[in-house]
Amino acid sequence: MEKKPKNKFKNLTEMPILKAIIILSIPILITNLLQTVYQITDTFWVGQLGKEAVAAVSISFPIVFLIVALGSGIGMAGSILVAQYKGKNDQKNIDFISTQTIVGMALFGIFFTVIGVLLTEPLVTLMGVEADVFPLAISYLFVSFLATIFTFTYSAFASLLRGIGEVKVPMIIVLITVALNFFLDPIFIFGYGIIPASGVAGAAWATLGTTALSAIIGIFILFRGKRGIHIKKNCCKIDFTIQKKLIGIGWPSSIEFFSHAIGMVALTFIAAIYGTIILASFGLGIRLFSFVFMPALSVSIAVSTIIGQQIGAKKFDLINQTLKKASFLSFTFLTILGIILFVLAEIIVAIFVPGELEVIANTATFIKLMALSFGLLGIMTVMIGSIRGAGDTKKAMVLSILLLLFQIIFAATLPIWFGVTGLWLSFPGAIILTFFIALYYAIKMNWKKSRLI
Repeated sequence: MEKKPKNKFKNLTEMPILKAIIILSIPILITNLLQTVYQITDTFWVGQLGKEAVAAVSISFPIVFLIVALGSGIGMAGSILVAQYKGKNDQKNIDFISTQTIVGMALFGIFFTVIGVLLTEPLVTLMGVEADVFPLAISYLFVSFLATIFTFTYSAFASLLRGIGEVKVPMIIVLITVALNFFLDPIFIFGYGIIPASGVAGAAWATLGTTALSAIIGIFILFRGKRGIHIKKNCCKIDFTIQKKLIGIGWPSSIEFFSHAIGMVALTFIAAIYGTIILASFGLGIRLFSFVFMPALSVSIAVSTIIGQQIGAKKFDLINQTLKKASFLSFTFLTILGIILFVLAEIIVAIFVPGELEVIANTATFIKLMALSFGLLGIMTVMIGSIRGAGDTKKAMVLSILLLLFQIIFAATLPIWFGVTGLWLSFPGAIILTFFIALYYAIKMNWKKSRLI
């Protein structure tokens, strides 16, 4: 008799909305905070090597994000379909879609790992970094690309589990890798015993090791079938019809995430024009911004899953209630965190780049200006998450592209009147404009036409 997955995860449409949001959001928030701590740990240890090392990581991060974004659409599509099948209580299709999603993401991971390794030097050259940063960026980026296949695989695993409402397991895995990375970073960066000092590249080697571990654990869990999804060997043969459907739903999400990456690359390129100090300030500010952004992103991801299940169960009357409650939570969280960061900006930045007074001052200004738009950012993120969770990935893509265009236009023009401060103002300016457009899209959304299954 065929083994059934241990499906103890309740359909989220059967519990109070606020409870469902909180149950999903808190573990997702902890997971995302841990992932940001992961990045900040790298920044902390690399920061001990000086501003050139920080600039090398800053220039590399958006490039890696760009490559990962290109292949992430299949994982997002799988998550959307799994959520809707979960709402319908269709376990057979949950398992089948999950298996095909993992296969598709693994193939994309291999492809982009090869592409990234081959294009490392041309990409860094294109960014136009200063001579003292160039070799450091090359070494860091090359190793980072080797980890791409593991990043893709684990991302698919975590997305699929979120689709059925299982968010604790990804949290535990990330906790393990964060703790491991904290100890591996200084070992690989500065050397220890038989392990030679690798400098900036050491942080990337530590990331590769921990990412590979998380991917292996994720695949093992899915094959065991104990956490609500059971992928099977006999379903691993590529089903081109399903892959076509996954790509059809997922490609706008890939473009959406890609646009974020393009925005980061473009803004990093603009920041590099102003020299190493501004480049380091920009990179550090973005890392700290991602930490504050986590509560809104967590609620947004929870809303995507909940609305996906509500659509699958045809409980369309619950969607507006979900959006109102999620928007309030997200606005409140981000406003409070924005106030805290505004007050403590200089103190926090100084922890990561001790003694670099110009970097501290510029980064603190960047953070304070961004903090003014955090509340609207929270609501905007929930709106986009709801649209994406309903499967209308094209509208989510359009919003992301608009955000990108606004950021680039402001970053290119505002410095004419405000100097470097204009670069920092490009973020809140773009967020405010995109917020109103996202709100309009969500209000006009026809949720009944979003059922994909």
